[in-house]
Amino acid sequence: MPIRMTGMISNLDTDSIVKELMKAQSQKKVKIENKITLNEWTTEKWSALNDKIKSFYTGILSKVKMQGEYQTKKATSSNEAKLTVSAAIGATNGSYTIEIERLATSQSMTSAKIPDRKVQETVTNPDGSTTTTEVEKPVTTSTKLSELSSDWGNNSVINIQNGDKTVEFEVTENTTISDFINTCKSAGLTASFDADQKRIFLSSSESGEDSKFSITTSSINNTDILNKKKDLREEFGYESASSTTRVEIDSLINTYVSEEWASDAEDTALNKLENLLIQTTTTEYINELKDKWENDPSSLDGDARTMMDNEASIAETKYRQECLDNNKDIDEEKLEKLRKEAAAKAATEYAKQKKSEFDSGSGKVTGNPYFDKTQRVQEMLLQYKMDVKNMGGSISTDDGEAISNQKLASLGFATVKDGIVSTSAPTDMGFVKAENSQIKYNGATITGSTNDITVNNLTFTLKDVTAGEKINVNVSNNTDGIYDMVKEFVKGYNDLLKSMNEAYNAKSARGYDPLTSEQKEAMTEEEVEKWETKIKDSLLRRDDKLAGVISVMRSAMQGSVTVNGKRYSLASLGIGSPDYTEKGLLHIDGNADDALTAGNKDKLKKALSEDPDAVAKVITTLTSNLYDSLREKMKSSTMSSTMTAYNDKQMDKELKNYKKELEKMEDRLQEIEDKYYKQFTAMEVALSKLNSQSNSFSSIAGFN
Repeated sequence: MPIRMTGMISNLDTDSIVKELMKAQSQKKVKIENKITLNEWTTEKWSALNDKIKSFYTGILSKVKMQGEYQTKKATSSNEAKLTVSAAIGATNGSYTIEIERLATSQSMTSAKIPDRKVQETVTNPDGSTTTTEVEKPVTTSTKLSELSSDWGNNSVINIQNGDKTVEFEVTENTTISDFINTCKSAGLTASFDADQKRIFLSSSESGEDSKFSITTSSINNTDILNKKKDLREEFGYESASSTTRVEIDSLINTYVSEEWASDAEDTALNKLENLLIQTTTTEYINELKDKWENDPSSLDGDARTMMDNEASIAETKYRQECLDNNKDIDEEKLEKLRKEAAAKAATEYAKQKKSEFDSGSGKVTGNPYFDKTQRVQEMLLQYKMDVKNMGGSISTDDGEAISNQKLASLGFATVKDGIVSTSAPTDMGFVKAENSQIKYNGATITGSTNDITVNNLTFTLKDVTAGEKINVNVSNNTDGIYDMVKEFVKGYNDLLKSMNEAYNAKSARGYDPLTSEQKEAMTEEEVEKWETKIKDSLLRRDDKLAGVISVMRSAMQGSVTVNGKRYSLASLGIGSPDYTEKGLLHIDGNADDALTAGNKDKLKKALSEDPDAVAKVITTLTSNLYDSLREKMKSSTMSSTMTAYNDKQMDKELKNYKKELEKMEDRLQEIEDKYYKQFTAMEVALSKLNSQSNSFSSIAGFN
């Protein structure tokens, strides 16, 4: 900012003069500020109206367009605490008696409390001797089944049958309670372990007799088969995998083995197994490359060794240079660590290259680790499948309906046979049998797999048994409910359309601009409010986007629908726009709440009582058309966001541009003001010099 000498010599009011000079220049700034204000006001106006459109769209319009909302039958229950009922269109009017004899249940089992396991711990004494004691350790999800019972061996298989789904899971010395829980989940059961109660909770996800499940165990007595299964698992990194992944591996292997040759299920299982194999191959191959580079570099593939050597050399050179630059001694251990890290990074990149080649097809040749491993495992799977198919009767299964044998007893489950829990230990196991619901409908016995039973277009929701009580159900026409819903739609439609009509047809505010601060100071608050309200009310006048929404609103309601060869419109149902000055507002003839049409004959109620299906078809079709049209108007684009009927993105962009323009204008005005002050300062300096020269001349001439 230049030095300002404001009238010291000239005695001029420089500030006032500059202020007046800047007024003309500031008009450009006022115009930009007005654009910003109008943009913000327009956005607020549109945003409020858009909220009304969305509320109508997601509310009553979404409801009235659904065929399911036009239930022309109404059903009531005399005891809704025990029975509720709904009626479909085809339900017959009348009275019915219902007795609830049994609710549907899903099978569930709660294990007995699993006792803490006893383990041997050896402690070294101060004198060097050892002492072995037996201690109890709490049961957790990490507890191994082999720690709970010696009956669990490497030849044990858990079999879960849940409806049409069968899951087999082979138990190893490392199988845990968590593995058992995940196996149950993979079979479609709800399963969990409560660490505080030390109990396992199992239940089917559906109710009814068809939802019952069973858990048994099998024993594989063929050692060769067991070893081949173990070898297969090792190829997939089985022991280091999560329990969920282990369940998946076993399930896929069992599926591949049990399915027919060249079936879709066999191919799907094989593809999934190959995908799992690729994941483990990458880790194994990288570790193999690192090990060979460190211990036997000559065994590495030439390209792999070159990449790893190069990266190690680069890391070594960089480190040596750093030590030289900083005058430090070379730390050989750190140097070797850096070389290994660089080589490991190169190994990872090389493995990625080989996988990329395999994925593209060019690497499906001998020598590519991914190709070699998939080929080897495919051969192992094929041989394992052939051996299992030829194994004959070497798998023995214990009998039982839900839970059986001593192995499962170690998990807190007693044997269940024909829905009866064995009295043998453990005795505190909980069991709920899967049963169908059962009612008497006008004396007839009817069953269902759930507690929702549909009979003759009536759906009964059972809540409790009635123990001899008879519940009365009455079915009648439901014209009042539909009529009220249509009234609600008409009201919502009119409220929205009226707001849009008022905004679109508002009076012009030509000649009215947003007020400046100085203008507001000269007016009362009431005058300012009236001025700004006039501008705000006119902001959407003749707005193209608003016109488009109004158009689809009115057009959709003026359509017609053909039902059973007869053409209907809203007017056919007594819904119309009798007053053209209202610009499309709807009225229902005979509506007691509408002064304009209350005295007319009620066509809508008559149509609902005579042909409710036709009424539903007409209204759902027209409102669906309106719904689709509004959705199209509110879809996302480069200029507008989702569920927005106006160009909000465009307006936001314009606002940002206006604000940038205002910043530039303010900088420009500051430059002009500084220029004026600079000119006046120069004048003051010149006058000062002139006065000084005049005084000197007077002194020389002897005028003093």
